Amino acid sequence: MLPTFDLFGELRSPQKQIELTVFHDERMVSDWLYHAFLIVPNNELEEFKKRLADLRVKAECEPTKRVHFYQLTAHSTTSTRTMCAKLWAQAYRSEFFTRSCFYILGVDLTKIDHGFFGDEDSTRSEEDFRIYNRFFEVGLFGALRFFYWDYDKRVTAIHTEKRDREIHDPFLRHPVYAINRRESNMEILCPKIEEISPDPAIETQRRDLTDVLQYVDVIIGAHSQNLDYSSKTKTGCNEVADVLLPITDRLVRNPRNRNSRYYRRYSLSFFPRQKISPNDIDLKVATQFYNERYIKRMEKFQPRLME
Repeated sequence: MLPTFDLFGELRSPQKQIELTVFHDERMVSDWLYHAFLIVPNNELEEFKKRLADLRVKAECEPTKRVHFYQLTAHSTTSTRTMCAKLWAQAYRSEFFTRSCFYILGVDLTKIDHGFFGDEDSTRSEEDFRIYNRFFEVGLFGALRFFYWDYDKRVTAIHTEKRDREIHDPFLRHPVYAINRRESNMEILCPKIEEISPDPAIETQRRDLTDVLQYVDVIIGAHSQNLDYSSKTKTGCNEVADVLLPITDRLVRNPRNRNSRYYRRYSLSFFPRQKISPNDIDLKVATQFYNERYIKRMEKFQPRLME
């Protein structure tokens, strides 16, 4: 990383350095695209993985079972997968904020003009993956800057769920390149994003990381369920979402509470506040990002009065 200088040309004192590993997942719900980023300091990663594995054992959930939020249909008293997800959610709430950070960026696609992300020759799929990739870059850069603002940050690895992608989709390499081109106190050291199957019965090369990716899926799924209430009849999904409901509420209602133990550890934000077009879009305008949002699952506990 290049040295930096102050306004008088003097060499700045070196900041603290930290090496980090990033885990990513995404979720599409109706017209919302969510990017989730779990960021773990490298010196905490082994203990983090061990704790997830210990909680899986406590739930009596076999190591080869995939814990996938969307598939949690049964109550935790009858499903070891739901019990495992619930224990992970409880750990997110009570302990994991001490050794990791978690950021979710929600993009309201109804307020995005696809024309900004393509030209007259672009297909809709090309515009879609440009939107996906651009907000992955925005989300990861913003999370690293916000959570570790006073560090020189070095990201040694980025892991995401293995998916079918267009052959010309530059997702695995371009966000890394784009972030490294920005002037900042962060550097992505890995040449590309590594895809891993979160299914431990399938993944052979990096099976030690499958629990972490499943954990990210559970947390983004639970927060999204609270915000969107898209799976009303899935008992397991709602049981896990119940664990995180107080945190979802806190992060959207009072995100800047410096007295909160989650401050600069967990964050939810959304984009854009107003509908934007190719003529006025500016992803760098801070006013287009916001935290306040209606939590649809609150209706279950606080029904609105009929007018």
